[in-house]
Amino acid sequence: MNTKLQVDKELRDVPDQLVRFREEQIKRIQHEYGYNRNTAAKVYEYEEFKGKQAMFNIAAGAFAAYKVGPF
Repeated sequence: MNTKLQVDKELRDVPDQLVRFREEQIKRIQHEYGYNRNTAAKVYEYEEFKGKQAMFNIAAGAFAAYKVGPF
């Protein structure tokens, strides 16, 4: 099992910030739940999808509330 220091050493050489963040989150999921790399990547993608879905629903609800106006 990798320690936090080992993971940080592996990830600090990744030049792209978004790729580094994604890999860090996948490593976190692997460590927290004991999943393998592929399953952790799928869980991360699902979390990302659910976050975007929630933001869309909030925006749609806010727009609808704006159009309806005060009661």
